[in-house]
Amino acid sequence: MWRLVVLTAGVVWGLGCSEAGVAVTAWRLDGRALTLPAQLPLEPRRQMVQLEADVEVPPPLRRGAMLELPVVHSLPALVVDGREALVVNPGWTERWRTSGSRRFLLPADALADGHVHLELVFEHRWALSAWWDVAPRLLPLDAGPGLTAFVRASGAFAFFTLLLLLFHVLNLLRVRFSAAAAWFMLEAASGVPYPAYMLGLLQGIGPFEPAFMGFSLCVSGVASVHFVRAQLGRPAPHVAWRWMVGVAFVAYLVAALDPFRLVLVGAPVTVGLMLAAAIEQLVTFQRARGTPVRGVALIWPFANLCAVPDMLMWLGQGELLGGVHPGIVGIGALVLAQSFVLSREHARSQVTTDELNVALAARVRELEQRQAEVQALNVELKHQLTERSRELERLAPQVASGQERALEAGELVAERYRVVRRIALGATGEVLEVARQPDGVALAMKVLQRNEPEDTARLAREARLIASLSHPHLVSIVDVGMSGDSLFLVMPLAVKSVRDERLQYGNRRWALSMLEQVADGLAALHAAGVVHRDVKPGNVLVTATGEYQVADLGAAAPQDAGPDEQMTASHLVIGTPLYMAPEMYDGARFVTAKADVFSFGVMAWEVLEGKLPRLEGQPVGKTLHRAPLSAPPAFPVDLGPLKQAFDASLAADPGARPTMDELHAALRAARAT
Repeated sequence: MWRLVVLTAGVVWGLGCSEAGVAVTAWRLDGRALTLPAQLPLEPRRQMVQLEADVEVPPPLRRGAMLELPVVHSLPALVVDGREALVVNPGWTERWRTSGSRRFLLPADALADGHVHLELVFEHRWALSAWWDVAPRLLPLDAGPGLTAFVRASGAFAFFTLLLLLFHVLNLLRVRFSAAAAWFMLEAASGVPYPAYMLGLLQGIGPFEPAFMGFSLCVSGVASVHFVRAQLGRPAPHVAWRWMVGVAFVAYLVAALDPFRLVLVGAPVTVGLMLAAAIEQLVTFQRARGTPVRGVALIWPFANLCAVPDMLMWLGQGELLGGVHPGIVGIGALVLAQSFVLSREHARSQVTTDELNVALAARVRELEQRQAEVQALNVELKHQLTERSRELERLAPQVASGQERALEAGELVAERYRVVRRIALGATGEVLEVARQPDGVALAMKVLQRNEPEDTARLAREARLIASLSHPHLVSIVDVGMSGDSLFLVMPLAVKSVRDERLQYGNRRWALSMLEQVADGLAALHAAGVVHRDVKPGNVLVTATGEYQVADLGAAAPQDAGPDEQMTASHLVIGTPLYMAPEMYDGARFVTAKADVFSFGVMAWEVLEGKLPRLEGQPVGKTLHRAPLSAPPAFPVDLGPLKQAFDASLAADPGARPTMDELHAALRAARAT
């Protein structure tokens, strides 16, 4: 670090000595003599000012010379022996003050006698236009750019470095957000106005540019405090730091109203806050001894040392280095070092991320392999369950004793299912909640109250149908077996049925979502060639994840089934009267998938309207009497395109009803719009 300090000091000293020239220190203001450098005794108001000097030109400069104003905070013009001098190095950004030094070409004929009369005329617009901290000087025509080149080059270096770092950090934030990167971006962005001020890029806002620049430096200082702490993983600094920004904003807002007080009020605020930020960060770095950023922290003394001449100038203590402002170099070097820390951390995190991605990819491949194995086992298990159900369907009726048997809570079934409670009781069987041994998983078990051969065969057939189907909206089977002479069927435990959600009836959004899932399940059932024959809210279960599944296939049968497969005499009526299609009263031999469509339409009416429809020909209560159904009722609610499909689902003629696939497609389209 000390090598860097010595190198910087050498460059500054060289710039100051290479073009020393002849200082012009004796001037007159309104007839009063004064010696530059000095702060001119001007009233704090806008006015035109004229400085005069009679200068003896050294013989080496009489062949041609320039007058240089190394540091000036206005836009002066030079009159030599009554003639306006030409500006040699005009800045393209200059509007109300210079950016860098200002050089004038002295007329050759005015230099011939070795005596010139100089008049510097400028407008006093703000406090610093009265500060002439470096005396004008005479330079030979072949003098190099010297101080001007350094000021502009260092300003451009800091300005473009900060801009590039801003884009760099934005890219880092797009990849992975971090608090340190966000604070660094704020620090760099609010540091840009200082080199921009030195380059004259902010002159478009007039005398308000010092206020904007000064407040931005306050924000940059506070952001740097937060950045260092975030980078070191330390707690956020005290909230007082953010309050300091508020105080600085108010101070500059008030001071900006008077350009002659702006620097006098704002400069101490900015310098004080920057010094406090520097001390806070040096203390933080000292406590972070041994951390990876410890070496980078050494740039802080260099940056602070570079800022000393700038701070003294803004506090009205003159130009310590004759107009050189190394503070912009310090800002650029500091932000560059902090960017190095962020980039190094990002590179390390990228390496870590790549390693994790490789490990994750290997883990994913392993899980995919295991998932494939599990799927293969599930297929095999489903096949075994289907075959076992088919075998039990053949054998169970032969061993059915016809005796009643009630399972009590705590009883162990088949040595692997312990009865917890009764969930529901039906005409021929009951549903129990059981706990699987030994893992305690809660399941539902369906058993018969009386082991009649026909009921046993029907339950075995239901197990076979469920085992042969696989769909998210159809109930699944976990196990099927015999306990003594009693057949049991084990399924996942549902939370409740749609019948238990009566409070939701009339809620169209809920109803359409539920109906879409039920239609999807029934369409899959029909695609497998099976008719449910007992569609109603009580046979639609709600899973723990909130999905709806069609259940209770005890009455189901293949659509083209013969009497043996129907398990119901062809002249008998099967189903729930309030939801049955008219043709179901003619016996099981007339029941097709369109009967499920009719029952689904009745259920849709109920959940949308909150009550069952009045259907001509439907039974009253449990009466199985049927009168002719002359015309289907129309849905009373406005369902848009769905209304036509739902109205058709209640048609007396099964051929006029839509398929379950068509109903499902209509529901899905309605919910998508």
